[in-house]
Amino acid sequence: MGKLLSNPLFIYRALALAVTILTMLGLVMVFSSSSVTLISNGADPMYRLIAQGVAAIAGLAVAIPVVLFLTPKILTSKFVVYGSVTVVAALLLAVLIVGTEINGSKSWISIPGIPMTLQPSEFVKFVIAIESGYFLGKKVRINNLKDFLMPAGFIFLAFCALIMVEKDLGTASIVVIVTFVAYIIANTRWSVMATIFIPLATAAGIFVAIEPHRLTRFTAFLTGCTDPQIAVCYQVIHARYAFANGGLFGAGLGQSIAKWNYVPYADTDFIFSIIGEELGYIACVIIVILFLLIMFCMIRIADYTADRVQKIAIYAIIVYIPGQALLNIAVTLGIAPAIGIPLPLISGGGTSLIVSIVSIAFVLCCAKNSPPVKEMLGATRGGIKKRVNAARKA
Repeated sequence: MGKLLSNPLFIYRALALAVTILTMLGLVMVFSSSSVTLISNGADPMYRLIAQGVAAIAGLAVAIPVVLFLTPKILTSKFVVYGSVTVVAALLLAVLIVGTEINGSKSWISIPGIPMTLQPSEFVKFVIAIESGYFLGKKVRINNLKDFLMPAGFIFLAFCALIMVEKDLGTASIVVIVTFVAYIIANTRWSVMATIFIPLATAAGIFVAIEPHRLTRFTAFLTGCTDPQIAVCYQVIHARYAFANGGLFGAGLGQSIAKWNYVPYADTDFIFSIIGEELGYIACVIIVILFLLIMFCMIRIADYTADRVQKIAIYAIIVYIPGQALLNIAVTLGIAPAIGIPLPLISGGGTSLIVSIVSIAFVLCCAKNSPPVKEMLGATRGGIKKRVNAARKA
């Protein structure tokens, strides 16, 4: 097993396989967890599945050429970085004008003729990853505030400000953590980090304190979340009931009781509880293992990538895919405060799924173009050609 885990080609393939399994599971569970609510609202029970399927196809349409035909240098080129920053900034401004407000956050744009909405703030995660890699990877060390801000820090702060205007503290928090990790990997002085991130943490605390529903979420978590009259505690308590009902092997696919409007957002933020109820503890453990495998594979790929731009970008992506997944699971289990973030690759949410698939395609592209994987893929193809030629001669 140790040899496999140190084999770059195995790491490359294991990452692709783990992501495929989780995405397929997500399609199944989005349908299972959303169909009851849709039927009770008089809507098509297939609606959320179709939307998730459209997002998966859109993500694959971008991911396949990224992995097969592009290189990391193209994906982190000046044209791609500046272009993506410009497009996402325009979308963040557009959502403030024509966006749809859901649960207090004005973060979505409806797309006519397509059964899904667009959430521009999700794209920020990937753009922050590649622009941080592009700008910070060229510097040996970030020694002062000017190095921090020019220009990666300005882009990060501008994006955070726009997301906070949307009142989407959950996504803003993930973006801050993504940037924090990127600057650590970029070898930034801790005094410079403190100058930026301590005020940001203070601002986050103020935003929590001045918004009653956010403050209630935080204080409810600190007190153990035992009062079902509090909305967020109602979610967490019924999520626990769902896990208890599922037991070791689950009640069976489609047999959840909690999704009958007992657990709000059963197909998005709290989908893990429905998985626990229908498929059981064993399935939940397998999902956690798969996300840990994704994290391990990404770390290994980053470690044997010599290019600093790619390394910084990959570590940033680790934060918002396997890292965010573990945080979402912790929220569902009631061991972290609810901040309204989806379970990557699994939760319903088209933009989140597209961003996750494209981000992983970028990591796979970096892996495929790294010297050890290139060499092993070349050897594998060479061996196949020899066997085919030998068979023809025979």
